[in-house]
Amino acid sequence: MTKLDSYQLTYRLFAFIIFCSIFSAFASYRLHLDSFIDLYSAGLEEIINGVGRAPDQYRYLPYLFLDQIRHILTIIIGENIEWKWPLITFEATFLALGLCSLVSYSSKQLDNRIIVLTTALIYPFIMFDGVRSIASFIFFMSCFLLFISKSSFLVGRRELFYSTLVAFSFTRADVAILVGLVAAHHMHYRIPEKLVVAAVPILAQILLMQYIFPSAEYFSEVVMLKDNISAIYIAGNPVTYLILGAMIAYWRKFSDFLAKMNQHHRFPLILCIGYIVTIFIVGRVNEYRLFLPFLPIFYSIWPIESNSRFLGR
Repeated sequence: MTKLDSYQLTYRLFAFIIFCSIFSAFASYRLHLDSFIDLYSAGLEEIINGVGRAPDQYRYLPYLFLDQIRHILTIIIGENIEWKWPLITFEATFLALGLCSLVSYSSKQLDNRIIVLTTALIYPFIMFDGVRSIASFIFFMSCFLLFISKSSFLVGRRELFYSTLVAFSFTRADVAILVGLVAAHHMHYRIPEKLVVAAVPILAQILLMQYIFPSAEYFSEVVMLKDNISAIYIAGNPVTYLILGAMIAYWRKFSDFLAKMNQHHRFPLILCIGYIVTIFIVGRVNEYRLFLPFLPIFYSIWPIESNSRFLGR
């Protein structure tokens, strides 16, 4: 392949990422937010002003970016605008940045176009039963942190890793622990430093709860175990049946991947299982956006020796 061909391929892939991200953000808005944007906007304003409900108030950083995007668009247009276009711009931007990071470290055995397309198609539908626009930012932070961990050529990689981890901790602490420890696994950190990695999001969460937003209150049950055991909410989400169908269709490849993951990357597997158990206890497992970080983790540990033809070139 010539340099010109390589440049054209990269350019086309980047353009594909941009348009897929716009589609995904726009589709998510039309599916989930269009009908109650006024109510959703009121919640956004409360969080930005520091008087929102827990736990959303503790995920403060992405809302600051969202507010800045709205401010920039207001300056460009010349008048105050509603939240629709800032939300779509925010989601499309961070989906695109996340996908750029993702395809940068994913296995060369995989077709980047299929990675981008499947992610863009999945994203709007995992917002059923609990839409959160900041899911795109969490996806970006997950991809970027794993990109750092897989890029040994980066200058100042350790400093960049911890800076990103701190920012991630003020975005969603539980996912920061999960992805941070998987990244630490890729960077071959020993147990003491892995404990430091886990401690950063925990300390950030304590800081947010006790000192920055001490008055934030929960307006829902903290423990959701009973709801998840009943399976009422899981059965009521249409994505559940898509997941079941995909698992049946690709069961052999899926089980082969888990077996190889257990053999070569047991620590990330244990972390993912622990995350699922945690969500089962204190979250709603039918809110499938909570499992979006599994995608970048999946692509970061894809075993080279596994059969990847169903995602291959």
